[in-house]
Amino acid sequence: MINAEILESIKVTPGCSKRPIMAIDPSLGGFCIAIEGPTVPLVFKEIKTTAKDWGNDVVGRIGRYKRIVRVAVDYARACLPVLVLIEGYSYHSRGRGILSLAELGGILRYELLGVGDKTVEVPPAVLKKFAARKGNASKTLVVQQLAKRYDMMFSSDNEADAYALLRLGFVVTGYSEAKTRFEKEAVETVTKLIS
Repeated sequence: MINAEILESIKVTPGCSKRPIMAIDPSLGGFCIAIEGPTVPLVFKEIKTTAKDWGNDVVGRIGRYKRIVRVAVDYARACLPVLVLIEGYSYHSRGRGILSLAELGGILRYELLGVGDKTVEVPPAVLKKFAARKGNASKTLVVQQLAKRYDMMFSSDNEADAYALLRLGFVVTGYSEAKTRFEKEAVETVTKLIS
């Protein structure tokens, strides 16, 4: 059953053919969802969890992932997105954290398949190129560029990444247009991933 708070926050217009886009920055410390569409106002949902709260054994880890994924799936079921964009894995990450992200990412992708029309994984370098014109841009630069371009304030870099995915999704679906060569190149890459 979908939480009433989720339904109230999304406010999807019944019968609207232009459904929203859902974007996810799948971080364990600050998992962030952004949803917006032509008739759906912008919604952010950031889920903060720590291993300390859940424990680092298999039961604690899986419980933590299930809680995060459940929220994402509830939001997706409530808004029935035309496109779900998930930031892809960073292959430069190291240590135990990469295994936890892979576990979370696998569960998330499995549970989201079939909820929206299409689900696509956006490589981090493509997202950074769209957001900050450089595929190797720092998190700080990404936040600064997005804040300036869209006149937005972000509560975290996770929120900024989710918003960048959302804007990318708007261009991919034709809800808006690419304005720069860098945006066009990123959109072309993501469009090929969807096909």
